[in-house]
Amino acid sequence: MQGVSEEEYLSNLMLSSAVERQIEILGEALNRVRRSDQHAADKIPDLHQIIGMRNIIAHEYGSVDGRIVWAAAKTRVPSLETVLMRLLNEEC
Repeated sequence: MQGVSEEEYLSNLMLSSAVERQIEILGEALNRVRRSDQHAADKIPDLHQIIGMRNIIAHEYGSVDGRIVWAAAKTRVPSLETVLMRLLNEEC
């Protein structure tokens, strides 16, 4: 999402659909972590919010707010990536 403005994101259906799909996949994966390893899940900030966003995208498509998805993709996903990489390195 580097270099993509909010306006560009909102006007590009292919990009917004792809980002929503990736957040949906991420949310499902985090939900599985939460169910299988609560200790690891406790180390993941915003876990419940991302799972909640996944549920909205997956089940209430008509009510998805593109501005909220864009903001999450720009701010929360990159910091979440850092946390997840650190957790993976701890496990190895």
